[in-house]
Amino acid sequence: LPECIRVELAECFAGSVIAAWEVPLFLLPQVLQQAHDFVVEYWEQVSQET
Repeated sequence: LPECIRVELAECFAGSVIAAWEVPLFLLPQVLQQAHDFVVEYWEQVSQET
């Protein structure tokens, strides 16, 4: 079993990686919550620009 996992946040259509995290498996639940919060904040910023 790997010790770390890489989580990438990417735009589906553009394919560009917005952010990436390499995290220990035991931290995965917290990282997924942080990723969710990041997406919400990122999306709010993008929505305000258009």
